[in-house]
Amino acid sequence: MTISVYRWEHIHRFFPPEIVEEYRKNIITEWESRKFTDREIWERYGMSENAFYDLIKRYSKEKNEGLKDKPSNPKKPFRKLEQNDIENIINKAIEEQERIKTHQSQFESDMRKDGRSLSPKKLERLKNQMDRAILGVRRITHWFNSEMEYIGKKINIGKSRVYGILAAAKIYKEKTKIEKPKHLKRPEEPFASFSMDFTQKRIGNGEKKEIFGLLDMHNDAFVMLTGHPEKNGDVVADNLKILREMIPDEQQIEIRSDAGTEFNNKTVITFCNANKIHLHILPKASPWLQAFIERAFRTVHEEFLNLVWIGNEDNLNYVLKNTKYGYNNRPNSAFNYQSPLDIMNAKKLILPQQVYGH
Repeated sequence: MTISVYRWEHIHRFFPPEIVEEYRKNIITEWESRKFTDREIWERYGMSENAFYDLIKRYSKEKNEGLKDKPSNPKKPFRKLEQNDIENIINKAIEEQERIKTHQSQFESDMRKDGRSLSPKKLERLKNQMDRAILGVRRITHWFNSEMEYIGKKINIGKSRVYGILAAAKIYKEKTKIEKPKHLKRPEEPFASFSMDFTQKRIGNGEKKEIFGLLDMHNDAFVMLTGHPEKNGDVVADNLKILREMIPDEQQIEIRSDAGTEFNNKTVITFCNANKIHLHILPKASPWLQAFIERAFRTVHEEFLNLVWIGNEDNLNYVLKNTKYGYNNRPNSAFNYQSPLDIMNAKKLILPQQVYGH
């Protein structure tokens, strides 16, 4: 089986449309023949796993029409902005910067009230981390387009236009864009496939606390977000017991984790085997296989935990409770700015209160 010398992203970006369509027909033909494994096909055409299954999904829905590139004309071509529209975008970005400055000031105030003091260097580093919580171009674009729709104006602009406005106003600095391939495919159904991991947070008394997270990979929702003095098999098993009680006994659950000893141990494995949980221990040096929860933890730190002073362990648990609620109700650009809770509500599921509520 000949391997293509081109990567798939180069083929569908630079080759003539009729050649791209022919390649897609060949892929579908080989897939339907069952002569090759899925992996053999996507590797032959230099595709990622995600790109391959996206093509199969399009074909199953649209048949041959799914093999042709869709026109790129905007659904709402009315893009003329008035001066006050531009000013609104700039003011929104400035408000975001001021919002974070307020958090930074409150953080310092709460820290001193708590009788603690960080070195100027460490405090400055924390403030820099807080700056990452400022709304980015994508979310400001979504905010602006939503505002325009609400007042009935026929304006719908893209993130590159907003970036240009904010860069011209010297609010945003130009950044080099790095395209990262998508490797993971989201599960079709909720409450079936999860990803678990630990992250750390240093609290006011100087101690590092371990935060256990369990993420529903279907919609990026945190089902668990709990604080612990240390990470070990008992902590993991206790959290999985709570998960198992939320989901019907007959339902099989799949959970992936890295190969850390807190997951790959007798306590956790025994509990999973006895409770219809398929524990998938990922191979070492494969961090992209945990990409969903790694990105979720980054958001949790940047947009929630970094913005407040956490004085002690009791305060950490309170903050984590509010963080889980805030994260699960946060608009996510990966889901067309619906929140994880919106995704679940769209399926009209009855959710256990402890899953997404306070």
